[in-house]
Amino acid sequence: MSKKVISKFLQELIEQLETLTDSDLKKLETGEYTLGLKVSKVSKTNSVKCVKKDTSYLEVEEKLSACVSRELGLEILNNHFANKRELEMFAKYVNVYVMKQDKVDKVKEKIIEGTVGAALRSSAIQESDT
Repeated sequence: MSKKVISKFLQELIEQLETLTDSDLKKLETGEYTLGLKVSKVSKTNSVKCVKKDTSYLEVEEKLSACVSRELGLEILNNHFANKRELEMFAKYVNVYVMKQDKVDKVKEKIIEGTVGAALRSSAIQESDT
């Protein structure tokens, strides 16, 4: 097996491990549970959709950074993401930590605070310093 193939397998394994919940990780730590692998066929529509979403993440991130209010940021998220899974993937892209048990509204709130809110707070602090 080539290094490229092994590297791809390891990358996919890491991506799957990152989706485990804290409780799953604790179960594995106890030694009473084991981790299994499953090989499944990737549907072409899903992979095309993921590529499309990846290319639009930069666009959404730019729109969010240009927002002047949290409400506008929320509107942008509502227009671009249809479900919790898409929001979680975008949150990961912008380095915002979300937990599996977070509701959709909480995920949106965390993304807004991590992007728009941070910029608004920063500009407010800079204005008050002058």
